[in-house]
Amino acid sequence: TYAGKKMQKKRNHLNAFYKDFEGRWSYETLDETNIDDCIGYLKDWKSEDPDDFLQSERIGTFRILDLYDELPCKGGLIRIDGKVRAFAIGSMLSDRMCQENIEKADGDVRGLYQCIMKEMLSHEFPGIELVNREDDTGRENLRAAKLSYHPVSIIEKYRIKKGVES
Repeated sequence: TYAGKKMQKKRNHLNAFYKDFEGRWSYETLDETNIDDCIGYLKDWKSEDPDDFLQSERIGTFRILDLYDELPCKGGLIRIDGKVRAFAIGSMLSDRMCQENIEKADGDVRGLYQCIMKEMLSHEFPGIELVNREDDTGRENLRAAKLSYHPVSIIEKYRIKKGVES
């Protein structure tokens, strides 16, 4: 719900979205009737970006969408003027916590990222207490975005590589 003083900026973005797109947007639970629309959206989402990491992420997301009905996950999408402009997929970790596995949105639409997260969580994971926004993979922009939600805790992760001792 973006409650509290720390989340004021998130509420401002969300309220701007609701105001700017009043009567023009809708939320849908992700299912077999609209999964192809998400695949179509993903085909265009950052498709020209030369970042290898981003393109690998897109490939992984295509695979998840292809197997969506076989996976223990739930998701939703947002349409603006009838077109998919954002989608998110999450899964349960415990009776109190879910994780947001995938979140894709048009970054040029103010408040759309906040809206897809809020709507997906409230429709697909009602009453959940905690959301795990997953690993930032060491990418500064992802880290900053995730920290902007003021997490209650952060788990430090390390990678160990087998190599030659120096």
